[in-house]
Amino acid sequence: MTVDWVLIPQKDAQIPQQECRLLLDKVGLPSAPPASESTEERLRLASRDVSTFWMMTSISMKYVLRGDLIMGDRFIFGNAYLLQDVKQRVAGETLHWQRLNMPFATTRAEQVALIRQLCTEMQEEMRKLVAQRGQVPDDPMSIIEVWLSIE
Repeated sequence: MTVDWVLIPQKDAQIPQQECRLLLDKVGLPSAPPASESTEERLRLASRDVSTFWMMTSISMKYVLRGDLIMGDRFIFGNAYLLQDVKQRVAGETLHWQRLNMPFATTRAEQVALIRQLCTEMQEEMRKLVAQRGQVPDDPMSIIEVWLSIE
């Protein structure tokens, strides 16, 4: 099935403007630029995403230790996208989706290595976020190290 058209909501005084997300674009339809975030909002959201990253990392470790490679990879990829968002916000950039160039991990050892890599990168972003007065957990890696030692 091919879709070669799309309806774009038009501004109308009688109809409130709604958010529209374009799924497929064959011809390069114009789109509104993303809304920029205030510095406070950007730091708050980056701090939230850092905390979410560490919670999800512990969950991904549980799947890896259970030998569930598929669910482990799903959580690892989710964390990679959280890390990408944090990096963009810490750099003061407007969030934009970028395809990750990350291979699927097909063994437990590869998944553990990916988790370690993501954690190292997040720790670096946390230092930058703290320098900008963002909030981060005290020592999240200590909990992850307990899980990694079980492998």
